[in-house]
Amino acid sequence: RPDVCLYKNNDCSCSKMVTSGAGLTYKFVKTECRLLRQLLEGHGFREIHQNSNDFNIMWCGCHVKPYTLRGLTELQKVNHFPRSYEITRKDRLYKNYMRMRQSMGAKHFNFLPVTFVLPSEVNDFYSTFQRERGYWIAKPVASSRGRGISIISHPNQINLDEQIVVCKYISNPLLVDGFKFDL
Repeated sequence: RPDVCLYKNNDCSCSKMVTSGAGLTYKFVKTECRLLRQLLEGHGFREIHQNSNDFNIMWCGCHVKPYTLRGLTELQKVNHFPRSYEITRKDRLYKNYMRMRQSMGAKHFNFLPVTFVLPSEVNDFYSTFQRERGYWIAKPVASSRGRGISIISHPNQINLDEQIVVCKYISNPLLVDGFKFDL
């Protein structure tokens, strides 16, 4: 099995790394992920109690508190970082994309389909739908792993009691090994 390496201060020189044979530990906080547990243990990591601070990797199902981040040592890594919702929430990602498009120009930011954040842009969506009928994809703004996604063909299929992002459906998307993907 290949080594897993944690580097100090982002210095990738071999003299400052710790490999998986060095008693590395991990913990899960407010989450459970069997696949990740298998991967870590398969590379020699040992699970510790979630209240312990003697870890190398902390995998959280929630946002990490700033005081926790400030207290990390150079060999402790977490799967969240401050304000990550700016790119992980679909509504915030779209708003940031539009801000960059306005700043840098549509020539460089033309890779998203027509998109609306509802209910705040519902009237714009209705008028665009009248011109561009067809399928649209509706996604909850703060969900993951495909939960709550639906394909719609008419605006009355949308629940306006929830915040959602609606995009024009791309019928012939870029595929990786024959599969749709996202980041």
